[in-house]
Order: sequence, then structure tokens, then C-alpha cells
Amino acid sequence: MSKLQWTEPATQAQAPNIRILLLDALRGVALLGIYWINIVVFADDSNEAFTSATGLSALDTSFVTGNFTDIFVEGTMRGLFSILFGASALVFLNEVKLATQGLEIVDRYYRRTLLLVLFGFIHAYFLLWPFDVLYVYGILGMFLFPLRKISGKILLCLGVILLILGDINIADRITSITSHEKEKIESISDIVDDTAREIVRKTLMSQPEDSNQDNPPETSENTVTGQNIPINPSISEQAKIPTWSYAQLFQKNMSDVSEHHSTKLYNDYLFDVGGMMIIGMALFKFGVLIGTRTRKFYFFLMLLSYIIGYVVRDTSIYNYVSATFHLADDFNETLLGYNLGRFIVTLGHIGLIGLLMKLNFLSRLTDLFVAIGRLALTNYIMQTIISLLIFYVFFSELISAFDQAKLIYILLLVWVFQVGFSLLWLKYFKLGPLEWIWRSLTYGKRQPIR
Repeated sequence: MSKLQWTEPATQAQAPNIRILLLDALRGVALLGIYWINIVVFADDSNEAFTSATGLSALDTSFVTGNFTDIFVEGTMRGLFSILFGASALVFLNEVKLATQGLEIVDRYYRRTLLLVLFGFIHAYFLLWPFDVLYVYGILGMFLFPLRKISGKILLCLGVILLILGDINIADRITSITSHEKEKIESISDIVDDTAREIVRKTLMSQPEDSNQDNPPETSENTVTGQNIPINPSISEQAKIPTWSYAQLFQKNMSDVSEHHSTKLYNDYLFDVGGMMIIGMALFKFGVLIGTRTRKFYFFLMLLSYIIGYVVRDTSIYNYVSATFHLADDFNETLLGYNLGRFIVTLGHIGLIGLLMKLNFLSRLTDLFVAIGRLALTNYIMQTIISLLIFYVFFSELISAFDQAKLIYILLLVWVFQVGFSLLWLKYFKLGPLEWIWRSLTYGKRQPIR
């Protein structure tokens, strides 16, 4: 048996259930990487209460939103998840299974995707995460069944075309901003600036006349105006940081969730996630995601993809090209070839993990990724629950103290906890708790978990 896969026992009437370890390792990397992005969103959202109360931003997330993150993490981990979902659809819809189980396996496949829709609905609405991907995967996964017999080359071309159409759609939305809309944005900014200055003026006028003039008032840079404005120490004492109740968070979250489950699904995710899913099916057929390619193949896939992806996604390179060739200013450089750029970098991630899986002396490291990936659904939902507890329950009153260093500490602690939990759980169980529920509901009966 190859190190890259293992087989669960099966009766003569069943097809063997092959689990591809490379897919699990890639899924584990994607899970850890996507929390790198998501934790910033949780922190920024929870910090909104402090910002609205004091007019100051107490959270600097630049440490986890720097240039490296923009190029190699942002968007690529979601892309990797989408690619793996397309590949896992082909694993589930194995032709041997279809031949032996027929309509029953098709019924299970669609029940499986509908359950993802349900899980995504609960995750987005009741666990307050509007950027949930399970709902989107469940909806778009229903369209993968008819594509299973198409050749890898055609699937790859179709997926890339969808990504390109997504890029064109994004560019059109950006260039559709009229001068009138820009003037409205500028006028709103002027109103905010005037309001901030008026608040400061009234605050200073309300101070006693015999205040110590020898000590200049403490200043802080206003996050809206970008100017240093005097801050009365009593402001932070008087402005009580509001705490969000669950009902308030639920109501605040509803509009974002409805937008992601409707407009954004058809304007964006259809091209973004759908294209990556189809590419995942192609890469599976090519053997790239199975681990059958050579070390040399994975090495050059990693090297070339990272080099090309860096050139495409690095905005400083775009700025130089834009200035040299006088490109249009209203064409947002951060979205130029966004989908194609992150797809190329995602290929680099696949090459890197594929190479690591081929190097036996790094098996300890890849085993950690495999453990995380085998409990992907459980760990994904767990990240949301942990973040809600950290940013809205236990530390809600200390949110003003969060800075970039503390945020990266939290990220690392969650990673360590999830790796340890996954390894410990898999010593006694073969399925994660949510994976077990998902499989039991998919098969319509309780599944063995030990």
C-alpha cells in the first residue's frame, strides 16, 4: 500500500473506500491557512464596538495582513479548498462504486451535498460566520455529477475559462464606478472629518479653564482622518465599550449572509469556487492530487507556480508596470487577474505538499497535516466557535488591548490546539465528530466511528 493512500475494509458487494492521504494533507494545509485570514475578520468585526465608541482603532492586524499574506495566503486557501472539493467528488463518485451500487451512490452523493447546504446555513446564520463556504460548496457541488466523465483537458480549460470570466466581471464592476459615485464617497469622507473635528472642539471647550496648560494634550492618530487629534483622557472612560448580545450579532449578520447566499453566489462564487472545483476534477484525473507524479514534477510545479504567481499577484510589480505603460488608474491593481493569479499560487501549494509527501524524512510533518485534514469539517466549525468565544465572550472587554502580536499568538495557539486535538482524536476514532454525523446522515444509518 502506498504511503499516499489507505483502504478501509469492504465486503464483496461493496467497492473499496480509498482515502488519499495527499488530499487530506492538502486539506489540512488549507484549513490552517484559511484561519490565517478568518481570524483577522473576527478580530476586526469584534473591534468595531470599540472603534465606534472611541473613534480610534485599537487593533493593528498588519502582521497577518502583509505582503506575504496578500500573495501566498489570501484567496489561495479558499482556492485549495475548492480544488479539493472537486477532487473529493470524483473520489465519492468512483466508477467502481457506481458500477456496484448504481443509483444508491448517486442518491448518497446528492444527500451529501444537500447536507452541506444545511451545515452551511447553520454555520452562517447561527454561528455568525457570513463567509461560510459549506453552503456554496453544497450548492455548486450538485452540478459536478454530470461532469465526472469529461476528460481532464476539457475540465481544465472549462475551469480556467470560469476564472477568467470571474476576473472580467470583477474588473467591470470596478470600472463602473462613475465620477458621481466618487464625489459622493469624497463628500462622505469630508462629513466624517468635520464631525470628528467638531467632537474634539466641543470636548476641549468642556474642559476646566484651570487645566494644566504646561502639559500638551495627548494625541492619537484618527483612523478616519489620518490626522493627530487631541484625546481627552475622560473620553475613553466615559465611552463605555458596548457589548454585542447574540440577538444583535444575529441581526447584524443577516444581511451579509443573505448577500453571500444570493447575489455573491451567482456574481462571484459561481466563477471563483465553481472554476476551482472543475480544475480540481481535472487535476485529480491527471494524477496530480493522487500523488502518483514524481518528486521532480512536484518540485518544478512548486517552483514555477510560486515564481509566476508572485509576479502576477505582487502589487508593487503592477505599480511599476502601470507607471511605465500608463495603464488606466481606475483599473484596480489588487484585482488584476485576481482569480488566475491565486490559482497559479495555489498550484505552488499543491506542488510543495506533494513534494513533502514524497520525502520520507518529513513524514512527521505531513502526518500533522493529514490529521488536521481528516477532521476538516470539525476543525473548520471549531475555528468559528473558538473565535466567537475569544472575541465576543471571554475577552470582549479587553478588545482594545488586542494588537498584531497578540493576534498572531492567538492564531498559533489555535493551530497547536487543533493539531493536538486531531492527533488525539484519531488515536481512538476513525472519523471526526461532525464527519461522523455527516456520513451517518448521508448513508441514512449510524456509521461505525471507532
